[in-house]
Amino acid sequence: MKIGINATCISNRPSGANQRFSGIYNELFRMMPESEFIIYHSIDCDLTSWFEYPNIKYIKTPIYSEGGLNKFLHHLTFWHKEFRDQHFDFFESFNLPIIQSNKCKTFQTIHDIRSISMPESNIYKFLSYCVHSQAAKKAHKIITVSDTMKREILNFFPNADVVRIYNGIDLNSFQSANEGDYDLLRSRMNIPDNFLLSVGHFEKRKNYENLIDAINLLRSNGIVKPLLIIGNDSGTKEVVQKKIFKLGLCDQIKILSNISSKDFKLICNMSDIFVFPSLYEGFGIPVLEAMACEKPIALSNISVFQEITQMKYLYFDPEDPSSIAKTLEAIIINKDLSRNSIDFGKKRIQDFSFQKVATELKDLYVQQYENS
Repeated sequence: MKIGINATCISNRPSGANQRFSGIYNELFRMMPESEFIIYHSIDCDLTSWFEYPNIKYIKTPIYSEGGLNKFLHHLTFWHKEFRDQHFDFFESFNLPIIQSNKCKTFQTIHDIRSISMPESNIYKFLSYCVHSQAAKKAHKIITVSDTMKREILNFFPNADVVRIYNGIDLNSFQSANEGDYDLLRSRMNIPDNFLLSVGHFEKRKNYENLIDAINLLRSNGIVKPLLIIGNDSGTKEVVQKKIFKLGLCDQIKILSNISSKDFKLICNMSDIFVFPSLYEGFGIPVLEAMACEKPIALSNISVFQEITQMKYLYFDPEDPSSIAKTLEAIIINKDLSRNSIDFGKKRIQDFSFQKVATELKDLYVQQYENS
């Protein structure tokens, strides 16, 4: 089997897509030693050190990891030659527009479709719908990351052939470090004790403003709990910072950006409670990270969070700060709730190991190959 992988959207910036690619495909390449993989990477993100298997070949493209116009222009020229020369059995792509050839089967991974699910009507939404519609028509398989996303895609494109393959996590990488590492990090970054943790880049759908209002409500009720937010700026960081200042919460809410993977995992283990107020997610890898760290979790009542956690946690209305505050208060006060959620998470997280998820992807390739 010869498989081409368009990984030109993978960048040096931390993201769920990066974690999915590095974790799942590292296992997949190991599981399929008789297959040949060609990985296409961008001009600004060298992937050659990510995987070290003899069945992998890397090709550096002239394509940048970000920038839709650049991708579109090369979409018209670069890939035609590669399909002609490489003779793939399968070609899998992680970004749009779809790259499709009548010489091989095409798999298209779609993490979410928030660009066409948003309520506002504008030209960007129309163009995005057109691009997704082409992918739904031309891809032999659409791979998505949750049953929630599968339903959402089929709601827009009922004739698409969609399969769900979950995101995964390396459980061993979140095991506790020694106490000295925690002490050094706490001193270096001024990390508070017994804090709430929220993770995600600063963009509107992460809903940090309502979370901050909820923290303010808790303080008004006599519950002062530090909040640490980890994420890079995607357009709303300044708005969030201004809100923190306006409410006089600078001593209680701390923001960390551009931290290393090692420091991130230490902070996750140091935290007391995870809280995720997102308005929209295709999956939600930080939920898995919270489970792996054996922490209680407060979640938005969005469908995908309920799917991942099988309705075993406490959920709140993300549009209502008082609902967020009441849920957090219940977890802070009721230790039985915390213990029950931790016990469930320790079992549920086993369903998301990279090995298990990669096996599902391998089975998909083998099944499609045998049916060719």
